[in-house]
Amino acid sequence: MTRYSFAAVLAVLFAVSTGLAQDKKVEAKKPLGTWVREVGGNTVAFTFEAETLKCVITNAAGERITVFAPYGVAEGDTIFGLITKVEKTAGGPEKGELFSFHFQVDKDKLILSDLRSTADREEAKQLVQGEYKRK
Repeated sequence: MTRYSFAAVLAVLFAVSTGLAQDKKVEAKKPLGTWVREVGGNTVAFTFEAETLKCVITNAAGERITVFAPYGVAEGDTIFGLITKVEKTAGGPEKGELFSFHFQVDKDKLILSDLRSTADREEAKQLVQGEYKRK
């Protein structure tokens, strides 16, 4: 009888601890999909997939910068990543730069703010920070 009681207590403790661990594990919501913003004659488009993002910035002359990066979400509203590939004709970020920004999603609206990067460019903040619409 003691053996069965001990097994029952272990089973209950395991079930409770597993439930608590699952409660603490909060899945971060990612802004999946494509989001677009027009600013100062430029079009900025972010495409967020499950583990990677692509940012395409196109100016009025048709010149384009395309950035690829794996990313993650911290504290529920901060995206962080490492630029692994850049396709560009001039200027812009470089491969190996780290970045982060806050995001907020409200239905078909995405707001990016507080852009930080290892290259801290003011023009990047002006382009990236702001309100995007779902495409």
